Amino acid sequence: MRSLNAALAAVPGLQVIGRHTVGSESLDEAAFLEADALLINGEGTLHHSTARAMLLLAMLDEAKRMGKRVLLVNALFQQYEGPEDILANLALLTVREPRSAAFARRFGGRPLVLLDSAADPAFLGLGTPRPLRHGTVIGGAHANGLLKSPFAGIAGDTLAMTDARFEDIVATLRQAELYLTAQHHGVYAAALAG
Repeated sequence: MRSLNAALAAVPGLQVIGRHTVGSESLDEAAFLEADALLINGEGTLHHSTARAMLLLAMLDEAKRMGKRVLLVNALFQQYEGPEDILANLALLTVREPRSAAFARRFGGRPLVLLDSAADPAFLGLGTPRPLRHGTVIGGAHANGLLKSPFAGIAGDTLAMTDARFEDIVATLRQAELYLTAQHHGVYAAALAG
């Protein structure tokens, strides 16, 4: 999110008048009505028609009906059940991978596939590597994944995405011989580490 915040701050004359926090069911209605545009960071929230996904998509749909420009960026969009034109006529639609792109097209979207915004090069030189005792680094796994501890029993330094800042993880992985992870952002960190 900080990459998006930095990009927004760099736009001359742009004023962010309201924010909605993931997980919150409340909405600043005055800001929503006043806004010229709606920007949604769809990171990890628009799948399986979850309550969070449906709330964000309802905001998206209402903003379109009101004639506002709608930008949906950094989205994971999969397993959605709803109106077939929900993503039509967006000012911008970016997704993180080809599966989301294909799914978005089924719902009227014209997506661009871009790297996750976590891969912002502006922050990558700022990392501080953690000292490693092993050449192997063991990353994390998604709490709701099929395998809860896929790397149990493998010796190595543990470093999940929640253990450090993203750029520190990238800097640490530059020292590793092997990195095992079941986390989406961990794969990005490994690619950026080289």
